[in-house]
Amino acid sequence: DQIAGLIDGLVDLSALGTSTLNVQEIPLAAPLEEAWRANPRPGVELRVAGPLPTVRADRAMMMRAFRDLFDEAARVKTGGPGAWMHVRVRESENAWEMELTDNGKGIGETDPEILFGPLARNVVHLPNSVGPTLVANGMGLAAVRRVAELHGGTASVRSGDEEGAVYTFTIAK
Repeated sequence: DQIAGLIDGLVDLSALGTSTLNVQEIPLAAPLEEAWRANPRPGVELRVAGPLPTVRADRAMMMRAFRDLFDEAARVKTGGPGAWMHVRVRESENAWEMELTDNGKGIGETDPEILFGPLARNVVHLPNSVGPTLVANGMGLAAVRRVAELHGGTASVRSGDEEGAVYTFTIAK
C-alpha cells in the first residue's frame, strides 16, 4: 500500500501542469477552507489573518497547494495540545504571497531546498530524544513549488523565528 501510494504520488506530481490551467478570479478563502477540511488534523488549530483576497488562479491547484502545506505542517507538529498553523496573505506590486507559519518541530539544520524534492527527507533534532529523527516529506512541498511556478511564483521554507517553520509560496497577480 505504501509503495502504491508513493507511485500514485509521483504520477500525480509529474502530471501537474500537463493540462491547461483553469485560471479565474477566486476568493482565496474557498480553496483554503476546502484544503483544511480535506484531511482531519486532530489537535491542530488553523488561524487565518484577516480577510483573504480574491486572486487570479486555478482553484483546484490552489486547494492542492494549501492541502499539501497543511499536511506537511501537521506531519511535524509538536506533541501535546497547542499545535497551530497561521495563514497570512500579503500583496506586493506583482504577486500575492501566502505564508503558513506553524509551531511544529521546524526544519532543523536541513538545507531548505532539499525539502522541495520528491520523497525528500528531513533530519530533526527533537528535545527528549535519543538522537536525530528522520521525517519523510513525500510529494507535498515538491507539488507546492510546482503549483507556485505554474502561477508565475515561487515557494520556500525556513525555520521560524522562535519555533516551527515558515512555508511561503507566491503567485503572480
